[in-house]
Amino acid sequence: MRMEIIADEKKLMIQDDKLIVTSESLKEEYSLSELVKIGLKRKFSKPLLALAVICAMLSIFNAENPFYLILTLLIFISAVFLREENIILVFKDKTLVLRRLEKKKSKEFLAYLKSYLGKTS
Repeated sequence: MRMEIIADEKKLMIQDDKLIVTSESLKEEYSLSELVKIGLKRKFSKPLLALAVICAMLSIFNAENPFYLILTLLIFISAVFLREENIILVFKDKTLVLRRLEKKKSKEFLAYLKSYLGKTS
């Protein structure tokens, strides 16, 4: 199977039994047979959460105006949907953290790696 995805200005390719990570000055190869663990770390956008807290305080002080409560809910929902997801791949000798993945392909990429992890265990 051949798959390509972009993460943090790096190009990731899966070819045969290898994960190939390339950037402008770097080319690394990882053997998928040495994959030990896969993790997913989610982080919220700090500026959006700060904005939601500020709007929540405004809605407390202006309880008679429901507009502030609606605005706070919209900002909080956008913070939840715009959270950043990082995939953490633990190999026998190295840990690789993939940031800012293409959202559409990241689920397929993660599912493939998880199915591969099940094959090697």
